[in-house]
Parts: sequence; C-alpha cells; structure tokens
Amino acid sequence: MAGIGGVIEFNTENKQDGIAQRLYHVLFGLQNRGQASAKAITQMKNPDETVYFYNGKIKYTPLENVNNTNLLYAERKKNGTVRDAFSRKTVLDLYGEVGIGGVSNSKVYKSASLPYRFKMIALTKDGYIRNAEEIKKFLIEKNVPVKEYSSEAEMFAKLFHFHYQRKKDPILAIKKCARGNGGAPKIQGKYAAIAMTPEGLVGLSKGKPLGCMKMDNFAYFSSESAGPWSLCDKVVSSNFSQYWHDIRPGEILEIKRDGTVRKETFHTGKKICSFEWAYFSRPDSVIYGTEVGYACKEIGKSLAPKMLKKIKENGGDLDNCIVAPVLASGNWYGVGLCEATHLKLIPALYKNKYSLKSFILDIQKNREREVSIKHIPSVNMMRGKEVILTDDSIVRGTTMKIIVDQLRKKAEPTKVHIMVGFPPKRFACPYGAESSKSLIANELGTVDEIAERIGADTLVYGTHEMWENVLGTDCCYRCEQGYPKKK
Repeated sequence: MAGIGGVIEFNTENKQDGIAQRLYHVLFGLQNRGQASAKAITQMKNPDETVYFYNGKIKYTPLENVNNTNLLYAERKKNGTVRDAFSRKTVLDLYGEVGIGGVSNSKVYKSASLPYRFKMIALTKDGYIRNAEEIKKFLIEKNVPVKEYSSEAEMFAKLFHFHYQRKKDPILAIKKCARGNGGAPKIQGKYAAIAMTPEGLVGLSKGKPLGCMKMDNFAYFSSESAGPWSLCDKVVSSNFSQYWHDIRPGEILEIKRDGTVRKETFHTGKKICSFEWAYFSRPDSVIYGTEVGYACKEIGKSLAPKMLKKIKENGGDLDNCIVAPVLASGNWYGVGLCEATHLKLIPALYKNKYSLKSFILDIQKNREREVSIKHIPSVNMMRGKEVILTDDSIVRGTTMKIIVDQLRKKAEPTKVHIMVGFPPKRFACPYGAESSKSLIANELGTVDEIAERIGADTLVYGTHEMWENVLGTDCCYRCEQGYPKKK
C-alpha cells in the first residue's frame, strides 16, 4: 500500500515560495497509507540567480530541453515518516512550482511506488504492476537504461517517457502506457499514477483511488480527499463536490502550468477496491461521493441485529455489554452498532500514539511485540464486562489474537465478542502481494473455527449484501466473493 500526491501552482513568478510546503501537507495527510519511507520531487521552470544549491539532503538536477526551457529538479527521499524525511529546512530547499510525492510501507530501496525521475519525466504510482519484468525487457531492447534492481515506478516512468518523447502529448503517452501500443507492452495491474512533465501534472486511475482539487491559483492531486480538503479554506461541506473530482478508472486528467485542464477517458474493466472504504482510507476521506466513516457506520448499524442475536445464542448478557473499538479502524463500526442499539461505546482499548503500523515491520516477532505495546486495555472499565470489540477486518488473524489474549489477561472481561465490518477475505487480491494461504478465512472453514483460533467467544462479519447496499455494485469485491469461473 502507498499514497501518492502532487501539487501545481499556476502562472507563478515567485521563485522562493514554491509548492513544497503544500506537497508536504498532502503527503502528511496520506501518512495512513505508508510510514516506512517518503519521497518528493519538485520542478522549477527557468530558475533565476536567487536560487541556491545546497549539498547534502537535496539532490538537484538542472536540465534544458530542445525548446531552451531550463528546468531544475529537486529530490528528497528517506526511510521513515513524512516528518522524518522532511525537516523545515529540507522543505524550503525543495524549489518549484510543480511537485509529486509518495509515502510507502516499504523502505526506500524496496519500494515499488515512490516517485522516480527519468530525464524530464517524474512519476509516482499506487498499486501493483504485474508485468514489470516484461516492461523492463522491452525497455532494454529499446536501449533505455534500467537499473539492475528496478522498481515498478521506474519501469512506469521510463515507459511513459518512451511514449512521451515520440508523441509530445502527456495524455496520449500515459494512455499508451495503460493500453499498450504496437510492440510496447501495456501496464497490467490495478493502479493510480501521477506523472510530472515540463507542461504540468497528469493523473490516471486504473482501479486505485485518485482525485484532484483545483483552486484558483493551484491544484492538488491525492490518493485521498482528506488532505487537500483540510488545506483549502474556501472548500467547505456544502461546496465540497464542486471542488473535489474523483478520477474514475479509465480517466486521465491533465492540469497545465497555466491552469488549463484536459480530460480524456478510455475503457478499463477495473473497479475501485471495496477494501478502500473498509480499511485502507482515512474515515474523513470521500471516495466517489461516499465518506469512508459514513460507510463503516452504516455497516455497523446493519450488523447490529446479527451481533445481538449471536450474543444471546452464546448466553451473553446484553445489559452487561460494552462496545470497545479496536483503535481508529473500529470506531465508526462501533458508532453504527451503538446507534442501532442501547449499547454504550466506551473507548477502553487505548492506543500508544507513538507506535508504528505493525504490518510494515519486517520480522513477525517484531510485529507481535508492536501490537502488544500499541493496544493497551483499560485497567478498570472492562473488568467483569462482556466486551464487544469492533474492527474493520480480520486478514491473517494474528493481530486480533494478540489483542484478545492481552485483553483477557490484563482487563479480565467475562466474555469477548468481536464484530468485524468486512466479510471474510478468502481470496487473495490478483493485483496485490498477499497469498490466499496467509488468509485465516481461507485456511479455516467456518466463522466458529476462526473465533476459536483468535480466542473470541463470538464472532460476526459484515456481509457482501451490506456493502453493496452502501457502495453499490460498481466496486471490486473479489477478495471476499472470489473470481468468476472461466467459461
């Protein structure tokens, strides 16, 4: 998982006050999508004598094209969070009127998504490319230099450059990347990308979320709306839909340096993953008009009768039940459950705010230790209670088992019930890196077996029908529905 963003300022003559601070805030708003590394690349057109070069933290590359346009590129990358990567001075030294960036759950040298620059083209992407080796082989045949250990972003950037230098049209070039052209392979997978050219920024979605917010003097591209929404004072609840534009699968959007907007579409069979609403995205982000937190709340409300019935069947005492969300990921499911019942929401499972996302750690033992120090049960409020834990999903089951074990050991509840918003994930995403063998719902046959494995007294999941009622049918549900059989 990764988050990508871009910023462009229109018709600016101010060489010292560029877009780096805005880009920093966009990436900070995407921190939920990656905490292992971050990178930004900015571009300044025709720098003057007031621009200084600094050795050390910033890589500067001045280039001149055939039109005698001077472009200065500034790059910064580092392992860790956005704050780790970009100090105040670093941000000030990222010159430019245009910039792109990304955050990743992989370290810099392993990341497939962080921005990559090749000559005057820079590109960042979210998602997975299934045929990166095929693209690499094609580029080598065309005498395009490639690194021995190439990232997917590098392959995408160089293939885009291959088409761009022939057509001189960013939209046509990125369309050829997505669809293929003659002997050139098309990029296979589910992804979103932002390319930076001498003319401006181009955004493309092929199944991963990406949107744009255009103001009078600048525009944002971002994997999620929450970051740009919080930065633009002019954008409020009543006019949000006028400014935020979701780039739908098969849509390409270009914004030039003069503020001109171009949009084209092409056919793609990809749909946005329903797991974006269930887990990946921030609750305050809006995707295709549906706020993530609202969707989760509606699922919680729909699940309420099922949860209460299960507790009663297990001999539970509803008057002794409390609802405790599993950190922020379970909040809105818990709110929905409580809205539909008389149950009380008590945030008695605390989070150590300085802890990392456990799944970005390389070693399983370290992940388990991080989960233990991240989830801290209340000393008193759970003792003697039947605790209903609400969460977004159970994928492998390891994290939830640690939480339940710690809850029973430290907080001494009488029972632990679990309500999970997303249906059992039984199938690996064909556009991801996970294996079906790692999914607990694939390994175990029934929900009761999963409950026993993670140590819960009862366990209920959301259903496919519930999610379709909230999101509609124009989403991808393959990880819980499986794949249509080939005829």
